[in-house]
Amino acid sequence: MSVARPTKLDFGAGVNYTCKSGYLFKDDPQMTHYSAMCLTNGSLEAVPWKECMNPSARNCPDPPLPPDGGLYSWNATVMGGGRTPFLTDIDYTCESGKRFRRTGADGNEELYDKKTITCLWSMTYTDTTVRVEHLTLTSIQN
Repeated sequence: MSVARPTKLDFGAGVNYTCKSGYLFKDDPQMTHYSAMCLTNGSLEAVPWKECMNPSARNCPDPPLPPDGGLYSWNATVMGGGRTPFLTDIDYTCESGKRFRRTGADGNEELYDKKTITCLWSMTYTDTTVRVEHLTLTSIQN
């Protein structure tokens, strides 16, 4: 965490705290800074200290295995054992003659060819539900 150290801070003025380059706030990676105000007694307002983290320390557990007939782009040799880095995308695809099926927002069933999940800052993945349907080529064309 870096702090600009002014030689003088007026009452009511604030000081911004930021993470050093390449680091993010642990509780909110979207936050760019937080502030503390100089109080009339000459002290800074009490604010909870926010921890900065290197994103490389935020790893997801191993992703769900692809369903029968499914494949994925995840490499267990490189990322196995809970070493999937923050913001890593994992693509699930189907073998030939198969497609994914999901219920769309309108309640209708949809077929699709690829599903991507992403390792989030919370060290979980985006939606991981994947169903593979065994379809004939005629069904795929419809």
